[in-house]
Amino acid sequence: MNYAVLAAIVAGSAALLGSALTGIIIYFVSIRMNKLRTIKRKYYQALLDITAFYEIEKLYIDEVAKSSGKSKESVKKEYREKSRKNGNYSPSRLSQPVHVENELRMLDI
Repeated sequence: MNYAVLAAIVAGSAALLGSALTGIIIYFVSIRMNKLRTIKRKYYQALLDITAFYEIEKLYIDEVAKSSGKSKESVKKEYREKSRKNGNYSPSRLSQPVHVENELRMLDI
């Protein structure tokens, strides 16, 4: 067999193998990127939900403070403490509206 033909077969096989390998890598990277986009959208929505719950909490606190005659801050502390005693989580500092707004800006969706 002619060496030129053999060299062409080897080079062609290497090119096909390289193309297949590149295609497989691109496929898996695109799957990961789609998962990352989905997670990012869910995170963004969760941050919006946190903001909404803080707004709802403000409305409830205003109403309870009006009817009880207590300050808004004392009502908030009282009910958050009751919630913790019932075994629920209390909002952390990272869920405060300022931090949430910063995260929303950084996500740039």
